[in-house]
Amino acid sequence: MRPTAHAIVCLLLAAGPVIGSGCSRDAAPEEPTPRADDPAAARAMFDRAIVADLNGDALAAGDLMFDLAARHPGTPHGRAARARVEAGSGSVTVAGLGILAAVAIPAFMKYQRRSKAAEATMNVRRMYDAAVSFYYADHLGPGRNPIARRFPRSTPPTPDRPFCEDGDDGFVYRADDWSHPGWQALGFAPGGPHRYRYAFISEGEGPRAMFTARAVGDLNCDGVLSTFERVGVIDENGDVTGGAGLYVNQELE
Repeated sequence: MRPTAHAIVCLLLAAGPVIGSGCSRDAAPEEPTPRADDPAAARAMFDRAIVADLNGDALAAGDLMFDLAARHPGTPHGRAARARVEAGSGSVTVAGLGILAAVAIPAFMKYQRRSKAAEATMNVRRMYDAAVSFYYADHLGPGRNPIARRFPRSTPPTPDRPFCEDGDDGFVYRADDWSHPGWQALGFAPGGPHRYRYAFISEGEGPRAMFTARAVGDLNCDGVLSTFERVGVIDENGDVTGGAGLYVNQELE
């Protein structure tokens, strides 16, 4: 474990006491009391070091960095402090900005992707509700004879274009993409730019009818896909149910 910056000064002044230095000939290197890694305490020490550096107190800032590196070496702030101590130069403030950026930027990007994923959740719900309404409605076949209850026809994955072809903001909305009879029966279309490809898979009729409403996306254009889907089936009472709820895989990729 390394001595604090204050202890180093004392060692350099070991030839004799110096007024105002707080050091004496008998001064020995001080070692911080080891403590278990504590992210909250590490963050607080890091913040105090930055404030001290901004106030021009480089000695206090250095002391805090030494202590932080020794007491909380397993935390992000402790590792950053150790890197600055071992480098032996540079402003603590610069280190502070670096660690804050390292923590904040990924968190912000994750928040952005989560907000974009809300599109898929909302539209899968729209598709599910539209399919349920269609099932309960009366439909007539040839000769205007009633036909067995069923869900709308299956659709192909829409739009049928590569992800990110239209740019990082997703697919450009094209009304022709949503002209398939299945989409028309559901009354579904994103209505504007969208980041997901949608599909509706239907099979069976009457008590054996079932469907899957699906959204697939690639928010950061890296080829890793996220999937959101909900399945609807007919229960023993003849009612539509989606008891399993929304299935999500690789939500933020």
